[in-house]
Formats: sequence, C-alpha cells, structure tokens
Amino acid sequence: MAQLGTPDMKLPIQYAINGEKHWPLPGSRLDLLNIGPLHFEAPDVERFPCLKLATEAGLAGGSGTILLNGANEVAVSALLDHKIKYADIPRIILEVMDSETIHPVNSLEDALTFDTQARRAAEAIETRLGCLDLDNDESLLHAARTRRDGDGAYLTDCWTIHDMSPAPV
Repeated sequence: MAQLGTPDMKLPIQYAINGEKHWPLPGSRLDLLNIGPLHFEAPDVERFPCLKLATEAGLAGGSGTILLNGANEVAVSALLDHKIKYADIPRIILEVMDSETIHPVNSLEDALTFDTQARRAAEAIETRLGCLDLDNDESLLHAARTRRDGDGAYLTDCWTIHDMSPAPV
C-alpha cells in the first residue's frame, strides 16, 4: 500500500496545518498510466548514512528521533555556516546518538529536554571538528584563527557556535 501523488507540497502542508481534516485541493492528479513503470531499489545506506541513522532512531523509539533531529539541525546549520564538511553531518549525529541514552518521552517537557541535550552535544562535537580541521583554509576562516601573542608565539583561537566573534587582540 502506498500514497502517491504529483510532486507538490500542498497535501503535506495541509496535513501539518489541519491533521485529520482535509479539504479539496486544486492541482493535477497522478496518472499512473502516463508516468510509466515505477522502479524501487533498496536504499544505499553507505552513500546516505543519515538514512540508516534515522531508521535506527525510529526503531529505538522514545527519545531516539528527538536526539537525531536536534543533532541534525545543529549539524546542518554548521554546514550552512561553513563550519563543518558535508561528511561531518552523519558523524555528529552518530556521536550524539551513541553518547545519549534513549529514554521514554512522557511529556512535551521531556521532549524539549532531550532536544536541548542533543543540541548541546552536537554543538560541542561541531566545535571540536571545526577546531581539528585547521588544514582546510575554508574551515580555518570559520572555526579558528591563528595569531601571535606578545612574545611572538602562535596561538589558535577556536570559536564556538554560541559566539563566532573572536576575542579582542
């Protein structure tokens, strides 16, 4: 069984806004006779490791998907801010998932607590990855700065996601 449709976000947005209540939507209907055969393949979890992580989080239940989502949002934000590489996203998510215990979620307060824990853990991992990647010039500009102190020694400042401005020299 499947729910198929044309590539259009109207229906998912309607579900998000109204839940079980639906109203008629304008647009074309999916015509399976005109689109040709459909082909399905097993997902390539080596190429798309976050898919495997999402499956594992869903199977874990409880706070698993909350931890995954919080870590993913921090990692994607860091990528968009040029602080980490694309390949670091699953690394950050995996480290958060491995470092946090899965708990039952009994309230909104529980969910928000687990989300905050995941985000803090992901921010710490992201900062560490950014500071360790000093050989990449792009990361150097965003995650660290090398400077000389008064004696001429080189010092490296690493910025955290909370404060991207360097300390005054």
